Amino acid sequence: MLSRLLNILLLLSWVAFLLWLLTHGRGDLMRLLHPRLWWILCVAAVVLMAFSASIIISGTQAKSKRGMLFEIPGMLILLVPLLFFLLAKEARLDGTSLENRIIQNDHGVFLNTLPSVGIPDGSGSSDMSFSQVLRDPKKYENQDVEIVCQSYVHDQLPENTVMCYRYLITCCAADALPAFFFLEHPEKLEIKNNEWVKVKGPLSITHYDNMEFPTVNIDAVQYVAEPAFPWAI
Repeated sequence: MLSRLLNILLLLSWVAFLLWLLTHGRGDLMRLLHPRLWWILCVAAVVLMAFSASIIISGTQAKSKRGMLFEIPGMLILLVPLLFFLLAKEARLDGTSLENRIIQNDHGVFLNTLPSVGIPDGSGSSDMSFSQVLRDPKKYENQDVEIVCQSYVHDQLPENTVMCYRYLITCCAADALPAFFFLEHPEKLEIKNNEWVKVKGPLSITHYDNMEFPTVNIDAVQYVAEPAFPWAI
């Protein structure tokens, strides 16, 4: 009886968690999972509700030959992801993770490509122009562009140059890869590291080692709050 009750509580805990994620927790969910995959959580919630209803209505549960002392640790393990999410809400991919995830060629040059996929309609806001411009920088060459991205200041970058990046995710934060612009700025302008910024200026194409890198020439920087959807798409 106790085992059945604990299993029901475990399933209902997961149902409540998934429903919270899909309603009040969507702001946190966007930092972990691509929005096009939210339907998977909906399916999971429905399946768990069906299992819970089955156990409650039938009043029976498959009997285990193991005692409660063996079952309880297994149930607690299934609660670990819920506890992990409390920490994940505050976690961010920043300059430290950028150094570990960025792709470089044999000469140590940063590689910077986004897959050729369509940008959804209605994506003309400044938050989305990062992806639009980066996928087709020649279209915007010698034009003023406005992008929102995260700053990366490092001694190995050229003088008066910082990197401005976002992460591209295919499914979730676990597979995130950085995509970036270079920002060229006056010597007197100091840019803080690991900050979300909005910058505006003419776009140029920097050529190096048979590769092209979009570069925005800026005179000022505006520090902004983290976007609701922080990823490149």
